[in-house]
Amino acid sequence: MGGFVPAGTVTGIGSLPHTDPARAVDFVVRRAPRLPFWPQLPRRRRSEGLVEQALERFGRSPRFGPEGAAGFFAFLDAWDAGRFPRAVGLKGQVVGPLTLARVAPDLGAGSLAAHVLGLARWQLAALQDRARGRPVTLWLDEPCLGLPEARAGDLDLLGGVVEGLRREGACVGLHCCSPPPWEWVRSLAPEVVSFDASQGFEACAADPRAFLLVERTPCIAWGIVDARRPAPRAREPVLARWRDAAAAFGTPGDAAARSLFTASCGLAGRSETEAEEHFAFLEGFATEAVTLA
Repeated sequence: MGGFVPAGTVTGIGSLPHTDPARAVDFVVRRAPRLPFWPQLPRRRRSEGLVEQALERFGRSPRFGPEGAAGFFAFLDAWDAGRFPRAVGLKGQVVGPLTLARVAPDLGAGSLAAHVLGLARWQLAALQDRARGRPVTLWLDEPCLGLPEARAGDLDLLGGVVEGLRREGACVGLHCCSPPPWEWVRSLAPEVVSFDASQGFEACAADPRAFLLVERTPCIAWGIVDARRPAPRAREPVLARWRDAAAAFGTPGDAAARSLFTASCGLAGRSETEAEEHFAFLEGFATEAVTLA
């Protein structure tokens, strides 16, 4: 990631349960100080949902509006105020073209892919202006990538967005809730692969296609904590499962040295207190995992 070694850094997928943008940014300042992400706030208003946010200005200049992305603009204000002194990079996110095309097929897959690329470029430029040489990673959120009806043409659409962002200097991330088609991800070669590992450590480790991908990907973002459930009380059982899975890719130390840790997606469905508990668990987990590196 452009010289950025994550070494167990904690970050977020994007969505948080907060309805107050200032409180959401305060959460990010405290809980993801090294790789801060701008908070998406779907419970604040419907227009801040993953899909609605992206489609707000479809057919017009691709950018977020202040009403549909209050968390983004609050994050920029916080960065400009110097509230992230420990940051080694910045993270942004946007819904991917495949997912957008599935929920809005009448708008045309090609037009939607072009819109996503324009929106991602606009967001990337805003973050790069503030990065001052730090890497900016921008993740394409593609929950539909793991669906069985994914088609070969989808790979070309997604690949065009990935390459377009890479040409702009982004460290491109690809997030999929369920295990994605690993051969596709390998072909796309993103700098970061993010997936929900909380339910699939063992399946991931046993899949030779996943092995080849993880072996060659600069950074893996493990969705360690299942956001659909309360945060675990004990770290050791989760750490043991992750350690066994990571060992399949070499050594746990090698894996920890290029791993990010997140909750799984869906944290917006928890309470603010539960979100704090999930990230507190992640912080402790990451600290122990990094000792293996």
